[in-house]
Amino acid sequence: MKRVALAILLFLFTLSSFADHLKGGWIYYEYLGVGDNANTSKYKITVKQYMRCDATGGQLDPEVFLGVFDGGNYGLIRTETVPLSGTEFEQKSDFTCIPNPPAVCYRVDNYVAIIDLPDNTDGYILSVQRCCRIQGITNITNSGAAGLTYTNTIPGILNGQSYRDNSSPQFAQKDTAIVCRNTFFTFDFSATDPDGDSLSYSFVSGFLGGSETGTGIRPNPPTLPSPPYIPGALLPYSNGYSGESPMGPQVTIDPVSGIISGIASGTVGTYVVAVAVDEYRGAVLIGSTRKEIHIDVGDCQLTSAHLMPKYISCNGFNLTFKNETPIPNGSIYTWNFGDSKSGINDTSSLSNPTHTYSDTGVFVVKLKIKSVGGCEDSATALAYVYPFFSPGFITQGQCKNIPIHFFDTSKTTNGAVNAWSWNFGDLSTDTDTSILQNPQYTFSAAGNYDILFSVKNDKGCDSTITKTISINDKPNFEVSNDTLICVIDTLQLITAGTGNVFCRPRCR
Repeated sequence: MKRVALAILLFLFTLSSFADHLKGGWIYYEYLGVGDNANTSKYKITVKQYMRCDATGGQLDPEVFLGVFDGGNYGLIRTETVPLSGTEFEQKSDFTCIPNPPAVCYRVDNYVAIIDLPDNTDGYILSVQRCCRIQGITNITNSGAAGLTYTNTIPGILNGQSYRDNSSPQFAQKDTAIVCRNTFFTFDFSATDPDGDSLSYSFVSGFLGGSETGTGIRPNPPTLPSPPYIPGALLPYSNGYSGESPMGPQVTIDPVSGIISGIASGTVGTYVVAVAVDEYRGAVLIGSTRKEIHIDVGDCQLTSAHLMPKYISCNGFNLTFKNETPIPNGSIYTWNFGDSKSGINDTSSLSNPTHTYSDTGVFVVKLKIKSVGGCEDSATALAYVYPFFSPGFITQGQCKNIPIHFFDTSKTTNGAVNAWSWNFGDLSTDTDTSILQNPQYTFSAAGNYDILFSVKNDKGCDSTITKTISINDKPNFEVSNDTLICVIDTLQLITAGTGNVFCRPRCR
């Protein structure tokens, strides 16, 4: 019994020796030229593995195991043992303007190998797996038991052309951004391409990999499962988060620059963020490089000035402004509304001022914030003041199976209406929309329909209205009750629309 208990303790100790420390990683490769053997190409493969800075002992790997798989049938070509070649530490130390800053530190272990690969048609998929992530990640369920798979692709022949001489993009590795909850932030996830190829960035789901349990209890298993790693190997995201929205709906990535920005979640914690950079040569997608790291959101406040990109007033001359992120108490606000004609009212020291503009036009709004500790930040935005703008429409027709005509009656005092969007509220189809100014639509069933109409003008104003219309089986037909018809007299009846009209005389 004691031996069993001792074995269990040793097992748990072994797990704890490599658990709760992994914070991300990625792979990149460089084309070095023709290989040493016939019909081969030579590549330098670099694996970057992110750890907690306090990782020690069994939490560190003297080598990783690189799986090389065929890009077509996903068969394993070979497994390379890649030794540790060096370590870097990334740490953020400039906390002057942030009370209670989060700790930001990465240990980045580099593993480098030079390999020859046969020149095949479908190229290769590179893969490394490692367990385990840190415990308690905010956007991942049971994160301490979830490992990670790093992957990259080497192209072969595409559209009859060889792309074997490709080198993958390399991320800038600026990973020590400070992020405070409910605060606007930017995070540089950009990469450069050695070949000058075009790059496109997107959020993607992270991959599972490695395990706490299993034969040998290896955190970095030498035997890797074959790709593809979707859908069964995707990370289990917590409610409200996904690979495409890893930090909530207010955080996005620019597909051109690779800059992540937005308002951080109000929940303090660690978030897994995975990004794919797709590599295009001309119009051909030749590869995709993935990087995954953890971003910490701290319980701090940054002296940060952040405004909306634009403010628009289409129904008056008043606009209200505010700093879009919370800042430390006691900070000093200085506003300039860019409206010199308003005299002394062109500035304000309020935190949420309202300004009445003296004329129509586009104005540059400036905000400067200074904290009690002396830290300063500033921001600018554009204010569009173009009253008055009013959307509207009328309809002609009332029967099913007959086109109903819609007429735009929107009015704008400044500029011209130049964009329309209609949704005719027909739940039986997804094609009940139009971008014409005066469209027509045929309803197949009688009933009430909610028409959603959005309209814009060339000054940046936009507005949406909803109006309910009734569609009938037959045209409405009404005759006044006080019509006096004598014997031999006649009464002319007028109807609108098409179809047959049946009248039944009524005796009195």
